Amino acid sequence: MPGLARTLISAALVLVGYMYSPSGVLASPTATMLLAPRQACGEGTQHLCYGQPDGTPQNIDPEDVTYLASKIRFEARKAASANPDSTLPVYFNMPANAEFQCEEWSIQREASVLILVKHTSARLNSTVLALDIANTLDGGENATDEQRAKSLLGCGTNGGQMGLVFDASNPAYTGETYKSWKTTPSGLVIKVVRAP
Repeated sequence: MPGLARTLISAALVLVGYMYSPSGVLASPTATMLLAPRQACGEGTQHLCYGQPDGTPQNIDPEDVTYLASKIRFEARKAASANPDSTLPVYFNMPANAEFQCEEWSIQREASVLILVKHTSARLNSTVLALDIANTLDGGENATDEQRAKSLLGCGTNGGQMGLVFDASNPAYTGETYKSWKTTPSGLVIKVVRAP
């Protein structure tokens, strides 16, 4: 998203790579990353809970997932309210990769849990609401049991991964400003793994 000035959202989010712009965009992670990026493309977006046959159980505390989803919501709302001139919500952006690699970034960490975002295609410029990341983690604020079960929180102590859940009809994705960025809300996998 050329031309968007970027300023820091807060020390808590800078640690894990968020940056905020006055237009409401959370930009690419800073150099301070918790894990080295993984570059392979083609990872699926299906809901997988780790364990047989889908990887190793992560032995995480589900309360840490709940906490991080709440923290992402809080930081996104705080950043949005810090810019009263903007009517845009706060977004997370993972740009296309000119080296044809699908990066994986750590975006939040708390106690037993590390939250990762993985690109499924190096050619996509993916921009999503920060609130949709939180909702993918826990099913949403005031989620029903069914919504929680379909989220990453539904994987319990095993951790897991799934494609980011978003509402394509949300005005945040259909508005002229979003369209002008030439971006898409698709192409991201959210992962809940054991923090190193």
